[in-house]
Amino acid sequence: MTLFVGAALLFVLLMFTLLWDKPVLLIYFVILMTLTMDMFGIVFGVFARLSNPVAAIGCYLLLVAIVKNTCFVKRPHLVLQCMIIVGLIAVSVISVVVNGVGFKVAGIGMFQLLRNFAFFLACTEFLDLREIRRIFALLVGFSVFNVLVAFIEHKKYGAKGDFNGGIFGMTVGCNGKLNLFLVTVTVIVMVFYLANKMSTIMASVFLVCCLVSATVSEIKIYYFEFAAILIMTVLLSQFSRKTLILTVVALVSMVVGIWILGQMFPLFKDFFSVDSIVEYGTGDYGNSEGSINRLTGLSSMFGYLQTPLQKIFGLGIGNAHVGTPFYEAHSYLKYIWLYDAYLFTELGISGLGLYYMFFVSIAVAAFWMRRKFTNPELGPYFTVAIELAALSVVFSAQDASMITSSALIIFMVMAIPFAIFRNKSEIPVAA
Repeated sequence: MTLFVGAALLFVLLMFTLLWDKPVLLIYFVILMTLTMDMFGIVFGVFARLSNPVAAIGCYLLLVAIVKNTCFVKRPHLVLQCMIIVGLIAVSVISVVVNGVGFKVAGIGMFQLLRNFAFFLACTEFLDLREIRRIFALLVGFSVFNVLVAFIEHKKYGAKGDFNGGIFGMTVGCNGKLNLFLVTVTVIVMVFYLANKMSTIMASVFLVCCLVSATVSEIKIYYFEFAAILIMTVLLSQFSRKTLILTVVALVSMVVGIWILGQMFPLFKDFFSVDSIVEYGTGDYGNSEGSINRLTGLSSMFGYLQTPLQKIFGLGIGNAHVGTPFYEAHSYLKYIWLYDAYLFTELGISGLGLYYMFFVSIAVAAFWMRRKFTNPELGPYFTVAIELAALSVVFSAQDASMITSSALIIFMVMAIPFAIFRNKSEIPVAA
């Protein structure tokens, strides 16, 4: 019944969007649903189960709308990214043929892999600068709202640590989704602050909200990401008085946040020592004996791909997912908790290589566009995309959050340079 209602609502929304000729409404729908569906699941229960399926369906409906209205062959700036996506599809098909994967299993795997890329392509076509500004304001505003929701979850439901995801609910993996959201907001705030698009007070409020959310949800890795974002933003921006202010505010906030984290979770009081950091990277994932770890996950799974063809094309798209014979036999490895290890198992060296190549191509293209366009208003948008493309490689290696609905936000942001370039005739460029 729940799935029927969700499908019916989505169908009505699609018809409304197509008839009104406003496909961008579906982008808003997917983003708002990603930000709120898990939160509403706390109150209404059933809606949380629709989060990922409806997000994926929404993305594919967006792609259908694109195919009806345009052709990506006419977008030369997207050729490389489209080639990589087509390459991933080809590798997936080959992996299915080589391993004899069933149609249903392969379909689920392809659906799961390609929904983010579908949303990326949709955003490159339908977003413009006005919509992008609105979405950025929405994301930043939700960072404040998330603090309120996180404290309500803690006070009313006793949710703490890994099970307090704020607007992303209180289920396993919720803080992974929250981490992607917080990193996105942090990048936007730091970049736009140094570009003189945000006041010191506002930037401080948003950054503190992100640090508070990360602390309450016990997202230890966020502090490393916070430092990495600060370094990248400073390097990619012109030095000014605001650079010193941001550095001081960020460092002080980090120190205070780390201290509060130690008070709330005494187990992690010494987490930021060198020995603890090494243990975090090399220890068994999830403290489970025999499981792989973040640094050796790929090499550990390499041994399970027995033939040369499997090492190149993996065990087959969808063939290592939950419920498959391979998963039932090797679930103790926790490989599915690390997306790079999971993708490598299913698509081998070729699939994982193409996946990472996509992020590299985004960063390089955004950097080139940033140098080409002379309009200072556009620089921050390219910088945000560069940083998130670089961080996406880290996200893929640290957990499975890039397979969740929150990854849609990351792919939306990475599409922004291409959406801006689509209207390049209206924007001054460098000679």
